[in-house]
Amino acid sequence: MDKTTILSVDDDEGLQLVLKEYLESDGYKVLRAHNLKEFGMWAEQGESIDLVLLDLVLKDAQGLSLIQTIRDKIKSPIIIVSGKTDT
Repeated sequence: MDKTTILSVDDDEGLQLVLKEYLESDGYKVLRAHNLKEFGMWAEQGESIDLVLLDLVLKDAQGLSLIQTIRDKIKSPIIIVSGKTDT
């Protein structure tokens, strides 16, 4: 059986490493993108992505518009992982 693949899109390297270690210890395959450009590279490669963990503040893009950009490329569920305190 194939592992569930999670793509983490976040520019915080420390958080990326913690998420990767934790999720891989539970048997998930974890891909990482630090910006929207890297996300696009994964999406274009045709990698099967089952879930996206998304930070809303990246160096090359921000806000809820990121969701639409991702949705235009893949139809996987998206979970927002953000340190923002404002709604």
